[in-house]
Amino acid sequence: MEIGNLKYENESLRNRLRDVVNSPLSDAEKHQIIQDSQRLHSSAPASIALPSTNDAHDGTPCLTPDWDKQSSSSEISVACLQDKIIQMEETHYSTNEELQATLQELADLQTQLTDTQTENERLSEEKDVLFQSLCRQTEKLNETRTQISTLQELLLRDTKQAASEVSASEREQKLLDLIKTSQEEREAVLLKQEELGAELAELKQAREVGQQEQQRQRERIALLDSQLDAANAERRQGEAQFSQAKEEISQRAIEISRLSTLLENARSKIEELEADLARGDKTDLSDVLDVARKEKDALEERVAELQDQCSRSQAELRRLREQLSGLTEECKVVKNNAKCAVSDLEYRYEQLQRDKDKIAGEWQALEERVAELQVQCKCHQEDKAQLQSLLGETQRHLGDVQLQLGESECRLDQETQLRRKEAEEWQQFQADLLMTVRVANDFKTEALSAREQLVLDNKTQKEKIRLLEQQLEKLSKQPELQQTETPQSVLSTVQREMEMATRRSKLSFSRQDSRLSVKTLIESIENNKAQGKADEAESHYSSTSSLNSGTPELGTTPIIFPPSSDWHESLRLPVLQSSNLHVNVGNQAGAGTGAPNSAGNGGGSASTTKVTLPLRDQQQQQQTAITTPQSQIQSQIQIQNVSQPSTPATPSSAGSSSSSGLPFGNVSKSFISGERKDPLNMLAKNGGSKRNALLKWCQNKTVGYRNIDITNFSSSWNDGLAFCAILHSYLPDRIPYDQLSPANKRRNFSLAFAAAESVGIGTTLNINDMCQIERPDWMQVMSYVTAIYKYFET
Repeated sequence: MEIGNLKYENESLRNRLRDVVNSPLSDAEKHQIIQDSQRLHSSAPASIALPSTNDAHDGTPCLTPDWDKQSSSSEISVACLQDKIIQMEETHYSTNEELQATLQELADLQTQLTDTQTENERLSEEKDVLFQSLCRQTEKLNETRTQISTLQELLLRDTKQAASEVSASEREQKLLDLIKTSQEEREAVLLKQEELGAELAELKQAREVGQQEQQRQRERIALLDSQLDAANAERRQGEAQFSQAKEEISQRAIEISRLSTLLENARSKIEELEADLARGDKTDLSDVLDVARKEKDALEERVAELQDQCSRSQAELRRLREQLSGLTEECKVVKNNAKCAVSDLEYRYEQLQRDKDKIAGEWQALEERVAELQVQCKCHQEDKAQLQSLLGETQRHLGDVQLQLGESECRLDQETQLRRKEAEEWQQFQADLLMTVRVANDFKTEALSAREQLVLDNKTQKEKIRLLEQQLEKLSKQPELQQTETPQSVLSTVQREMEMATRRSKLSFSRQDSRLSVKTLIESIENNKAQGKADEAESHYSSTSSLNSGTPELGTTPIIFPPSSDWHESLRLPVLQSSNLHVNVGNQAGAGTGAPNSAGNGGGSASTTKVTLPLRDQQQQQQTAITTPQSQIQSQIQIQNVSQPSTPATPSSAGSSSSSGLPFGNVSKSFISGERKDPLNMLAKNGGSKRNALLKWCQNKTVGYRNIDITNFSSSWNDGLAFCAILHSYLPDRIPYDQLSPANKRRNFSLAFAAAESVGIGTTLNINDMCQIERPDWMQVMSYVTAIYKYFET
């Protein structure tokens, strides 16, 4: 009857053990069962080890205390193995979590790399568009420059009238100023074009280097992905072997516990049988005792087999442990390689980010310069439009001037014929004059000979007078009659001779005066002729010298002066300052258009006087404009550049400016948002993954707090104390940490979430899930801890 009961109990225990083995128990429940079995086995030897010395007839003892000790020690070693397995599971979960975080960060880095590639492609496309627009603007600028040069050639023409009115020094000064300003503008535009070309070449080189670096990073990422796949496959294989070994160990441990319970029951039955045998029922119980001994022997054999199996399982466990250690080492190596690769990728990403910042700065500078060039181009276009309108007016004026030129040519032909006739008459007059001169020369020779004759006659007459005076003195001594007759006759002869002498002298003097007047006339004619030639040569020399002095400064620009002084003077001022071209041309257009009317109303001299009066005023204004200081000119240019954007722009320029201006706002916004969207970048700037950096920060924040051991973002946070400790370091008045315990999870989570919500941190975790799940989702926990770090540390 008792043996049947024992068999029934054994069957029930076996069924119970099967149910326990097949039931899905958690690690904590299995650990609790192992602890209960340890307590059971620790209390069992005290009752089993009691020796039975009542039987004096049997020489062999019924119990073996050494075997009990070996059984209990093996059970303790199995429990230690279970503890080590649990620790290894914890380490495995932490390693798995770290690998998942590393993979996630690698995926984030890959997405950032693709974003950077797309951004670089977009920047390259924008750069190409900008380069094309810059080429178009350069072509337009060259066309505008050629038009300006042609207009300058037209504006720099001058008539002989203006050349005679304007002095050579003023004209040369104006030409020099115009040449200097145009040369300075040309050099500035060329320098800007060279700078933009160099910057574009640098940007192309930087883009090529970035593309090569991106290709190398893609290859590196592919290699790391293959290594990670191999490591994950090996890890999964090790996990499968590890789980299989763990199941075998658990089954054998359950079998050992079952057999130990059976052994205990058998021992208790043996004790009861021995007690009954001691009471005197030896004849009936001897058979039962033999059967029990046989069962004991069978059980001992079974125990020996189980011990052998246990030793084999321990050897297998050691082998699996060695494999696990090897896999752990390989996992560490793979993790270190992944960390190195991640750090290398982060370093390269930072380099790419710095290059991107540099390119963005250069791009912004290029945008500013292109904007300046667009403003200048707009000014040139306005100047071009004004010059075109002015050119139309000047062409109309040129038609009028050509008509006037035809009329002037007709008048010139008439005047030429008239002057030819006058020249013929003048030549005839000169011939007559030369004949007159010859006659005068003959008169001169005759007068000289007559004068000599008169001198001789004068001498002879003086001699006669002296002789007559002597005779008169002799005759004065004669009588009065003779005295009266002789003086009268003498006086009459002397008077006649004196009258003849005076007549001859007057005639000689008149001939001499006529000879002198003809000589002075010839000298004046010769002097006037020589002076006319000298004046003509001097004027020709001054004009050619002024042109020759202005030509080297012009370089390749030819200077042709048109036969219109008023047109030249009306167009001269706008060329002086290219920056003020659109202002001065409009002011001078009235003077330029008013000249033909005045020229058409009057004659040549009247029109000249009417035109030269405003031209002199313009020349005075031009001279004052030239002599203004350079600082005032620069200030005017700056004021116009500042006030230029307020003017209404053309659709093309507005479209180009808007299209070129928008991407940079997007680039700067995306760049700032890319830096600020992840608060863990500053935490992981010293190297390593973001998960490890945040984990280290949590460990540093919880130093000194009891019951906290943060090794991962899953099981280390399932009691809520870690949240409470971190929030207690910032909000000590909200969380009574000394009153908290790991057992009351709900209270811990409630206090932590309430304290976080009080400062504005939203709760993204579920209290029920955190209390029930032993290993919560590490990504949700990490995101919540990241929110706490972002609020308090950034």
